[in-house]
Amino acid sequence: MPNTFVIESTTEGVIDDTNHGSRAGGTLHADATTSVAGFMSAADKTKLNLVPSGGGFLQSAVAAQPVVDISTSSAAFVDMPGITVSITTGANKVIIWFTSLFETTSAGAVTGYRLLIDGVNQGGGNLKPGGSSGLVASINKLAPVTAGLHVVKVQWRVSAGTLSCKPTTNPDTAHVSLIVAEVSA
Repeated sequence: MPNTFVIESTTEGVIDDTNHGSRAGGTLHADATTSVAGFMSAADKTKLNLVPSGGGFLQSAVAAQPVVDISTSSAAFVDMPGITVSITTGANKVIIWFTSLFETTSAGAVTGYRLLIDGVNQGGGNLKPGGSSGLVASINKLAPVTAGLHVVKVQWRVSAGTLSCKPTTNPDTAHVSLIVAEVSA
């Protein structure tokens, strides 16, 4: 017999119920758990089938978080310094999180911020604080993108005085960050 060897009266290369046990989905092995190896249950296999072939929902991520104080006195939208990221994606979606704690030198000034993907405005908002400090801006966005390189940035403006974020001067309170994550569609 070619490629057949006898080891302790079990023929290698030939597996049947006699030398292995029940092979047709029986109970020879228990289902796997987080602490014990075993077979996968049908319910767990259904969940596993939801994971994209690329290996997971999160494909890539980039972030910008300046550690220097930034400010603007512009009444027109201008790029927020240090809050631009580039990300190369597949034809998927991106989740974008932007958050910052601002302050103004002019109480009652109207401040604005907006999100751009590849130069196209994705929305934002205007805020008119009652005072000059503690102005929280936040944008959360889920957007489809084509495969390729994308530039994501935040722009800001102020109607009077100066709008600033001071993570160096006030590290315990002031912050600004932009996170962009590609997720499978």
